[in-house]
Amino acid sequence: MSKLSNEELLTEIQKFKANDVSTPEFMFTYIAQGFGIATNGFCLAWAKLDGEQESTDENNTFVTNSLMPLIKNHQKQVFQPFSFPEIHTTDCKECGGKGFTRPIKRKCEECGGSGEVEFGNTHNNYECECKTCGGAGEFVTKPDSSDGEKEICTAFNCVEGQLFDAVMPFYDGHINPLHLNMLKDYPDLQIAVKKGDSIGIGVDKYYFKSGNGLNIIIMGSRG
Repeated sequence: MSKLSNEELLTEIQKFKANDVSTPEFMFTYIAQGFGIATNGFCLAWAKLDGEQESTDENNTFVTNSLMPLIKNHQKQVFQPFSFPEIHTTDCKECGGKGFTRPIKRKCEECGGSGEVEFGNTHNNYECECKTCGGAGEFVTKPDSSDGEKEICTAFNCVEGQLFDAVMPFYDGHINPLHLNMLKDYPDLQIAVKKGDSIGIGVDKYYFKSGNGLNIIIMGSRG
């Protein structure tokens, strides 16, 4: 497969930026020093752009100080052919494999959340306990209930109650398969690995390059 055009490369790179407004620097595609770059904090995608592509982020300190050193390290690696590893799944401990954690509370519509309803006649008005909610003023959907609303589990790497892990046996490490899956359609993938410190300082970095001109770094761990 031939290298993608600049427009096609930038379209692919955009898939790796984040949508979380709490980290605004991860929400953009950058163009600097002839590279198109995007990151979501766990993956970084970049490509060398052909021709005189305007560099709009040449003086961006986040690009200069945080992203460019990673790209320079990527260019120094020695790559070898890559085969996708076996994917393992286990029940998420946070939600017990259910995919949701805390219940959702809903206000009782009958009493408006007060727990009491009024009744009476032309002479007297009375308040009594709402029979619909039993005076609670709200309904609580239990986590083990099969109906109603539930709060989705937010544990890292939990998908509908399952934790996915891709063991990299030849590299003594683990990689998030949700990130790895983003590379599944890229041709001629090659890999290089830089291990994190044995005492836990730093994480494993998995460097990939593709036949279409796209380069990716995925942060992993030893599990």
